[in-house]
Amino acid sequence: MTVRYAAIVTIDKKVLLDYLQFEGGEIHDIRLDKDSWSPNIIEIVIEHPDLDKVEEGFQLRKITPAYRHWERGRYTKLLRVDPPRSKPLPRKPSYRQLVINSLKHRGAKRSSG
Repeated sequence: MTVRYAAIVTIDKKVLLDYLQFEGGEIHDIRLDKDSWSPNIIEIVIEHPDLDKVEEGFQLRKITPAYRHWERGRYTKLLRVDPPRSKPLPRKPSYRQLVINSLKHRGAKRSSG
């Protein structure tokens, strides 16, 4: 008897969509592409405004999203570049901006309290 190490890995649809940078989209299907020349291809059917408009009954175009990685400080940022995003990613405030906002908020509380 062959012993293997395996499990069924689950992931929330929202987490996967956010990771792929198709936030707010909908996943309709996930499967292995058994007809592909590479057995390592996973197909995910996603509905999202950044993708092509498709009439019902028409075949979906296969795309391979492209991502750019770059270093900033201690972490690597991932940005989807193809297909292009219809809306830019919201910028996270810097640590400096968070401190400034916190101080403003405290000052407003003291003056009103």
